[in-house]
Amino acid sequence: MKKILALLTVFILIFTLIACTEEIKDMSTEEQSKQQEASLSESAPEESAEESLTEESVPEESSPEESVPAESVPETSVPETSVPEESAPAEPKTEILFDSSYMENYVSPFLASYAPFALYDTTAFSDAVITSISFPYYGLADGYTVDSDGLYMPVYVIKSDLSAKKEDCQRIILDFTGKLDGVKRGDWLTVSGLNVTVGADETLAFGDTDMAVLPAFLRNDGTHGFWNKVFDTKGTNNHSLIFKIEGIKNNTSIPSIDDGKKTISFLGDSISTYAGWSNNKSRNPSTGVNALWYPNTNYAGANMPVEDTWWHRVFTEIGYELCVNNSWSGSKVTDPHTYNVRSRNLHNVAEGTSPDIVVILMGINDFGAGIKVGDYDGTTTPPPSPATFSEAYGKLIQNVKSTYEGVEIYCCTVLPDEKHDVSGSESPYNAAIKLLAENMGVNLIDLYAESGITSENIASFTVDKLHPNSAGMARMAAVIVNAINENQ
Repeated sequence: MKKILALLTVFILIFTLIACTEEIKDMSTEEQSKQQEASLSESAPEESAEESLTEESVPEESSPEESVPAESVPETSVPETSVPEESAPAEPKTEILFDSSYMENYVSPFLASYAPFALYDTTAFSDAVITSISFPYYGLADGYTVDSDGLYMPVYVIKSDLSAKKEDCQRIILDFTGKLDGVKRGDWLTVSGLNVTVGADETLAFGDTDMAVLPAFLRNDGTHGFWNKVFDTKGTNNHSLIFKIEGIKNNTSIPSIDDGKKTISFLGDSISTYAGWSNNKSRNPSTGVNALWYPNTNYAGANMPVEDTWWHRVFTEIGYELCVNNSWSGSKVTDPHTYNVRSRNLHNVAEGTSPDIVVILMGINDFGAGIKVGDYDGTTTPPPSPATFSEAYGKLIQNVKSTYEGVEIYCCTVLPDEKHDVSGSESPYNAAIKLLAENMGVNLIDLYAESGITSENIASFTVDKLHPNSAGMARMAAVIVNAINENQ
């Protein structure tokens, strides 16, 4: 009996030991499972989030660093967004807006009783900020001395159509009180640091009946002609204002109107003039006083019909309509009025059209005057106040391009000029024109090389070894028409 009880006790102990061992094993397995789950939960939050998704719950987007190992993401898969730095706007440059200081013998004083005076070219100062005004001093009005108070010359901002009343116009006082001691007749007076805004439909008028300081002007030369009594009877004359005025011009482009019509404008000198056409102010008011050469009864062959001129042949033969012919006899590329004013007046104001094509034929008068050619090549911005032919021609191209959006420009080399040069060599100005056309991205028409007009046969194609006759005009037109047609 005792043996049976002993065996039963042993059996119970063994069973208890086995049960405890299994419990410990189960607890260990459960703990390891919990630790593994915790580890997985920490290392893969995205998986646990995906497991908990339902139709009603949407997970927040996780960052690439959290969801994808860095080494598995190609560099191009997450492009870096670059924000360009804003560049500072270009500083507007002051330029010469009007300059007639090159003229001589301006010895007549402003007549206060006829003031104010305004240029016929009412566009010279429009849409600009005037920064400096200079003029030659003539003297003082009656009753004033250099020690007087109120020594001023007034300038008005007026409407271009001269319609505004005096009391409605801005008046700027150029005050010289206490500054005229020792100043002699003919000395230039300058007021700088101005900030006078002139609107697109405005211009400047000079002087009034109360002015004390009298500028000089030039009699009997209408190159820079002007209106007088602009607030009253608005008279005209054949004299010129003498000023040098600087400012910042607004170079807002004038877009071409897509009305199905193709238009062309011409910018030239005497070779491109014709009465009633190149001075037709109904197309552009600024051309009303342009000096003329054709038709000319003083030379055999120069009194031709307008249909024989090179520019009329061109727009007729290519099927374009004339926009504006802004040609001026005797004008030079280096005249500020050419590169700053006429270059911006090639649009038809009456019809509201701007040119699709502009043909420039100028340089012969710069050659005749011996203007320095210079070495400007068009690869940089031309200076605001050119000092040489190349700089002025570059400025001319720049102003045409900036004024007329999308315009095609054709620059022509000049023909032989046996009137000013009998050497038979090509004008050095042509080399400058060719280089500028290439570097400034405009078209070149080499009239000198392609027209067949040479120093040997020039007498057969001109009336004076300079101005073309009908035969010369026809040769010029043929070259230009061919160049334009090939480019269309």
